[in-house]
Amino acid sequence: MLTKNQNMAINFFLSRALFLGGGVSNIFALCGKDAWISAILGTLLGVVIILIFYYYTINIKGNLNNYLKKKNFLNYILKFSFFTLYSLIIFISILSLSTLVSSYYLSHTPSIVICAPIVLLLIYITMKGLKCVGRVAQILFPICLFITITKIFLLMETADFSYFLPIFTTSCKNIFLATIIFTTLSVAPSLLLIEEQIPLKNKIINYLIGTLAGVFVIINITSVLGDTLVRIFSFPEYAILRKIEFFRFFENVENIIAFIWLGDLFIIMAMTLNRLNNLLNNKRLLSFSYLIILSLIITLYIENHFNIVMHIYNTFIYLFIFLLIFIIILLFIKNIKRKKE
Repeated sequence: MLTKNQNMAINFFLSRALFLGGGVSNIFALCGKDAWISAILGTLLGVVIILIFYYYTINIKGNLNNYLKKKNFLNYILKFSFFTLYSLIIFISILSLSTLVSSYYLSHTPSIVICAPIVLLLIYITMKGLKCVGRVAQILFPICLFITITKIFLLMETADFSYFLPIFTTSCKNIFLATIIFTTLSVAPSLLLIEEQIPLKNKIINYLIGTLAGVFVIINITSVLGDTLVRIFSFPEYAILRKIEFFRFFENVENIIAFIWLGDLFIIMAMTLNRLNNLLNNKRLLSFSYLIILSLIITLYIENHFNIVMHIYNTFIYLFIFLLIFIIILLFIKNIKRKKE
C-alpha cells in the first residue's frame, strides 16, 4: 500500500498525463477560447465520478485480481475491461512520449532508440514494486508542482485576457463534448488507484490538485495564443513555453520546463505496468513481453505513418470514454450482486 503523500503525488501525475498532445489539442479543436469553461465543468463532473468509484470500490480488499478472483462471467468481463484500459494507457503514453521527444528534443534519433531506455527503466521499477513507484513520484511531485506554478506566473506577463472575450461563442454541444473529454482524461487514470484504501476527502483533494493544474494550463494557453492559434498547434502546451521570459534575459527554457511532462508520462506508465502485472497474477515475463511488443509496434510501424498517428490522436479519447462508462456499469452490477449475496 502507498502512503498518504505517495498517493497524493501519484494522483497529481495521473490526472495530467493523458492531456499531453491529443488531449489538450482535441479540447481546443472543439471549444477554442471557451475550453476553460469545459475544463471547469469537467473538473466538477470528475469529482462526481470519483464519488461513484469510491462507492463502488470501497469493498476492494487487497488487489484487484483478488477482488475479481471468483470465476464468473461478470468478473471475466471486468478483468478484460481493466486489461484493455491498462493497454490503452500504456499505448497512448508511449506514443505521446515518443512523439514529443522526437519532435522537439531528438528529431534525428530513431523512435526505438528513444523508447528503449524508458522501457528498460519501466521494467526495472516494476520489479522493485509499487513502493518504488510511490517514492519516485514523491520525489518528483514538489519539483513538478513548483515548475508548473512558476510557469503559470511567468506566462501571465504575455497573457492577453481579451482573448477570452466574448465567452460562450462555442455551441453547447461542443462544450458538453469537451467537458466529457476533460473528465474522462482526468478521471480514467484514477482507476489505477482504486485498490488503495484512501479516505474520500483525500481522494477528492488529490484529484483536484492535479486537475486544477490542468485547468490553469488551459487558461494559460488561451490567454497567450488566442482563439485561432490554439486550434493549430498539435502541442499548444509546448508552444506557449517559448513565450516565457524572466527579466528579459532568462528565456528559451521550454525544453527544461517540458521535463514535467516526461515525469507525468513515466509515472502513469510505471503505475499501469505495475497494475497490469498484478492483473496477470504477477507473471512478469508476460507483462514485460507485452510492454516490449507494444513499444515495437509503435516505434517501428505506427510512428512511420503520420496519418495513423493523427487518426489515433483524434479517436483514442472516445475509447477511453467508452471504457470508463462500461467499467462504471459493470462495477454497478457487481455491487448489486454483492448486496444480494
